[in-house]
Amino acid sequence: MAIEIHVPVLGESVTEATVGKWFKSVGDAVAVDEPICELETDKVALEVNATASGALTQIAVQEGDTVEVGALLATIDETAHGKTAPTATTPKPREAAASPAPKAPADEKTAPVSASGGVRASAAKIAADKAVDLSKITGTGPDGVVTKADVLNFLDHGASPLPVAAAPAPQEENIPTEEIVPMTRLRRTIA
Repeated sequence: MAIEIHVPVLGESVTEATVGKWFKSVGDAVAVDEPICELETDKVALEVNATASGALTQIAVQEGDTVEVGALLATIDETAHGKTAPTATTPKPREAAASPAPKAPADEKTAPVSASGGVRASAAKIAADKAVDLSKITGTGPDGVVTKADVLNFLDHGASPLPVAAAPAPQEENIPTEEIVPMTRLRRTIA
């Protein structure tokens, strides 16, 4: 049996509304009191709920259309079973969880190593900022670790930093054009 969904009475002085958005499409399964569309008026935006369970068989008006109170919005067939939304209980593949992803090799800029040993984080930061090749610095820290003082001494004694490549010329970006979007009834009233 087909059940018709009509525009409800919206208030004393409200005689028309605009269809804002459809939450369901033709062929979808609907349950009792499940929202199927949204109506907007000058005063309020409200959801219209299904009055019966079944499948949505017809949508009489499109989004953005203005409808009068009592006008037909949609039809629901109680005997039909519509297509249902995919469930969230779909099992996840365990392949990714079972084997951890291999670590990517360390980037030279993030973890540089000198010829003599390790590098302190503060020394690596200064060397990166000043474009200094850490392999040319002899570390004086424990086990030959390059320290901040080693990098500063290297810079003070006339070491030339690596040549810095010139920044590429900025390309003209496609600036997005403005798009005019019609205001909703409520926004028009506010404006």
